[in-house]
Amino acid sequence: MSSVRFLTAPNAVVRHFSSRSYKANGLGIVDVLTSDAPGIHGQGTRLFETGTTAQRPVAVAGATARSLGYAYYDQSLAGMIFWTGSGWIDAAGNAV
Repeated sequence: MSSVRFLTAPNAVVRHFSSRSYKANGLGIVDVLTSDAPGIHGQGTRLFETGTTAQRPVAVAGATARSLGYAYYDQSLAGMIFWTGSGWIDAAGNAV
């Protein structure tokens, strides 16, 4: 099964409506089943996908586009970046 890695509060427990729960590590990183990720995020829990620069979501022809302002924690840069619709920027607005 595949998973999505998110950043949340350190040691937080997030729950899916199916009763599955996931505990973040001391850094706030939690791996969630791909099928559970939308349900957890949809419950109002502020989760952010995280990974290295090489693992960033990419635009693929014919795929559902990331929404404008989509946030991603880039572990290589050690910071949040945001999708502009055509590329990634940091909080200062610099292309990354």
